[in-house]
Amino acid sequence: MKHVNAIDGIAVPSESSARVLRQQGFEDSNSPLKIEIIPHGISQFLRSQTDDPAITEWILSKKGTARLIYCPSRPDVHKDVETFLEAAGILKRLYEGGAVVFVMGCVPEGDAYEKLKARAVALGLKEGGDLHLRPFLYKEMASVYRRADVCIVPSRHESFGQTVLEAFLFDVPVVAANATALAEIIANDHSGLLFTPGDPNDLARQTTRILEDETLRQRLTENGGRMLRQGDKYDATTMIRAYERFYERVLSNSPEK
Repeated sequence: MKHVNAIDGIAVPSESSARVLRQQGFEDSNSPLKIEIIPHGISQFLRSQTDDPAITEWILSKKGTARLIYCPSRPDVHKDVETFLEAAGILKRLYEGGAVVFVMGCVPEGDAYEKLKARAVALGLKEGGDLHLRPFLYKEMASVYRRADVCIVPSRHESFGQTVLEAFLFDVPVVAANATALAEIIANDHSGLLFTPGDPNDLARQTTRILEDETLRQRLTENGGRMLRQGDKYDATTMIRAYERFYERVLSNSPEK
């Protein structure tokens, strides 16, 4: 492929991303180009953020004594928030009396928002009641994670999955789709739970396991947090240094322009 010959180096955050590029012809026996995998890292920045008073008050007013299930995904097609919404409907019927509330990162405007609201009504979910669709600034997410009981990542396709690391940072148990890079980060039943992509019944089932089994919850949060604390695979400084070495190697092997 002509465009491959014009590239001196490619770095991607996961084996899943590398696999896609290989399928497109970006790495084969006829090309010296090699794809390098450099996982994204996470710093302590988010954890260091103090609670935002307005966000905290808003969360507490919505949560009350209920369990908060947080989906930080945008309503993009590949994020598959529809599966999250369907699972929320199942969980609401299972936990009657307002025992669970759902928060999803979503700008409250546009076609995607209106579509989600309409589907929520059909599922018996009340937007502004047991379901809350609103975005948060990155620093504000610290206040949400600190009060979340479960973090849901339903994406069918992810090049990495930074929200998983964010949840680990705050010791929030994660349920994620068994798909692409998410399955590389999460060791199922060890650091998180994986569900069949696009299957709201399985998502609801795995979420229920965490809500009802404190021993499981503790094991998942301990192992997720330990993965960040021990070793440096997902450390932000490690990522930066890996990219520096990558750039130096590519530039040293490139012909003068």
